Amino acid sequence: MKKIALFLFAVGVSAPILQELLESASYVGRLRSSTPLILPMMQKKMKTIAMYGLILVAGLGSGYGLSLLPGLFKSTYTEGNYAAYFPNAQAKVVLYGTDWCGYCAKTRAYFKENKIEFVDLDIEKSPAAKKAHEELGGGGVPVVLIGNRKIQGFNTGALEAALKKI
Repeated sequence: MKKIALFLFAVGVSAPILQELLESASYVGRLRSSTPLILPMMQKKMKTIAMYGLILVAGLGSGYGLSLLPGLFKSTYTEGNYAAYFPNAQAKVVLYGTDWCGYCAKTRAYFKENKIEFVDLDIEKSPAAKKAHEELGGGGVPVVLIGNRKIQGFNTGALEAALKKI
């Protein structure tokens, strides 16, 4: 949907630019037989076209930047009492994920690489894990519980910070 909106915006903004280009091209044929006054007019047209291009780039750039803005204010984790979602009292780290998820695989590799013991629960194979995942807010995988923190997605900074707290 965003791509369509950006395309329509670009087409709407670029239509005047295209018109300017076509008008400028008609002057090129007249340059050979016209007076020296045409050159300043061509320079003015080229400046106008350049300004339209700059406005287009600035508009698209600011639109893209604004689309990233909400992510800057989003917390990397949620604190709460997640004791009920740990399968046993000894577990300090729980991963709710799937076999096919690339970010789940990265999270598993991160835990193994750093020799962190964790409980791996597949939400597609275990109905209890699926129910717990839904109660935690679901939305996607992986969901990692470390102590009193819930981390959605693979974020090494958030994982390291949570592991320091336990």
